[in-house]
Amino acid sequence: MDNGQLRNLHIKDLCRCPIQLRPVRKETVDYYMLRDSIRDMGIIQPLLVRERDGRFEVVCGNNRYECATDLKLMEVPCVIREMTDREVLRVQVVENSNRILTNPIDYVRRLQKIINAGEMTVEELATHIHRHPDWVRRLLSLNCLSEKCKQSLDKNEISTTLGIELAKLPLHYQDELLKLSAELPASESLEMVRACVRDLRTGKRQSREVEIGPILRKYRSIHNEYLTLTEAATMLMREGAVTALDGWIAHNKWVLCMDERTMAERVARRKRAENLEAKRTELRNLEMKERKSHGK
Repeated sequence: MDNGQLRNLHIKDLCRCPIQLRPVRKETVDYYMLRDSIRDMGIIQPLLVRERDGRFEVVCGNNRYECATDLKLMEVPCVIREMTDREVLRVQVVENSNRILTNPIDYVRRLQKIINAGEMTVEELATHIHRHPDWVRRLLSLNCLSEKCKQSLDKNEISTTLGIELAKLPLHYQDELLKLSAELPASESLEMVRACVRDLRTGKRQSREVEIGPILRKYRSIHNEYLTLTEAATMLMREGAVTALDGWIAHNKWVLCMDERTMAERVARRKRAENLEAKRTELRNLEMKERKSHGK
């Protein structure tokens, strides 16, 4: 396959290629960011096109083409290459498989390097990447994570939101909470960390006794279990259902996550959360003793 010819083509001479591996999603944030970048800096990477019936079909760079159309650009840099339908599909597969996604920690390091070098302030950097300065500051706080937390973030074991909350805590808190968060659902882990942050700031332990009540489950999970007859039979036997009324009550408990097995799992999670609270209080007391000893 030849390297093709580089030319600036008029936007009206371009058209969409009928072979598209990924559709263009104009409602996404990434699309808006790309459009803003092209508006400010132009198209840096040329589009790959092939000639068909006097026009040029966009093989690679459909998002850039749509952005150029939205911005009403007159000309677009393109690489013109002769390709069959099979070659078009192969090029698109290779382009998507070779796309390297920057992990959060590497991205933060690069932002911090720009700021440390004095090239930009936080406000200037935020303007450059089309973000709010507070968003940049929250992201830069990931530099305060412990090494274990950074590794977990890079491996997508924890979310960026949870990482930002963990970064507000001392390092020994972070590693302890990281271990316990692996045993909790993501929402409960985030709430536990936020509660720890609040406790550390106020220096007070607040009571968080919450009654274990019903949970509205997602339809998909209910439907999948509904199709599994063995699971339904096991659930009925667990609840000791004999009459139709027993079956109806057992069904409602199952839908609302109030059946015996689910309740036992939720109680176990609550106990783990209470143990986490106790350990957090112990760590906070030790830290206060150390501060007092240093003060003397």
